[in-house]
Amino acid sequence: MIAAAHPSLEGDLSRFANACTATSPAAVTREAAFAHAITAAGVSHAVARACRQAAVDSDEAGRDGSRPAGAACGCSTALRPNNLPRDWLWGGCGDDLLFGYTFARTFVDARETEGSHPRRSDRLARALMNLHNNEAGRRAVFNAAEVACKCHGLSGSCSLRTCWQQLGQFSRTGDRLLTLYTAAERVRLDARRGTKLRRLRGRRRGSRKPDGAGLVFLTESPDYCLPDSNRGLPGTRGRRCWLDRPNGGPHSCLSLCCGRGFESRLFTTAEKCDCRFKWCCRVRCDWCPVTRLIHLCK
Repeated sequence: MIAAAHPSLEGDLSRFANACTATSPAAVTREAAFAHAITAAGVSHAVARACRQAAVDSDEAGRDGSRPAGAACGCSTALRPNNLPRDWLWGGCGDDLLFGYTFARTFVDARETEGSHPRRSDRLARALMNLHNNEAGRRAVFNAAEVACKCHGLSGSCSLRTCWQQLGQFSRTGDRLLTLYTAAERVRLDARRGTKLRRLRGRRRGSRKPDGAGLVFLTESPDYCLPDSNRGLPGTRGRRCWLDRPNGGPHSCLSLCCGRGFESRLFTTAEKCDCRFKWCCRVRCDWCPVTRLIHLCK
């Protein structure tokens, strides 16, 4: 649903060079951290935009208890920025980032907040990790927001402007979360109380709390280059790659083949060709042999 609302999401996920993007609910790697963050961000972004477009019934949205008391879905209620010129009007119907945030927090976090999690348990650590990354995703949407303005005046003189709060492009949010994925910090439950996450690194007492805007994970990721039947990882040997992709980009031979190189083979397949419309109402095609040079990871 989120990918359908935001086509750019699929492109952002494809930028993991060798990582398997499908994560189980029990996964606690940095890939799971990204998956939780981008999901929370997608819900927040989609709902905020839908509110502005009146595509969400405010009463219907809260019927299952997912809408906080007193919240309303509609145009943005954000305060006027201090740096906006005095003669510019603050109004219009902006994206409802606040409702999108609160809805996503209640809806996406429900899995982690329902039920009890014993102190010092793996279940509690996983729940705290997921909640942290969900929040980071929602923050990324807020931080990507911008002020949009429309000019008024005779002959396009733009003597008067009306401005409002607007969501940034979701691809920017995805790029930001991808940067956070690369810089994600490994954490663990604190040894004394067993109820909070702490960085593994950082000797000073005040430095061990993880950054609230960053991503965190509990265990290192497996080597996705190698097959692992226990985890359902096929590895990259024999995978098709492309030479015309940017170095390090999705499906490029440089990144996908994990430094092992690749081999090139000629493959001939039958494909439809010389298609023509036949009255009425069918399309008839011939089958033609097509030979292509395919690159496969070693």
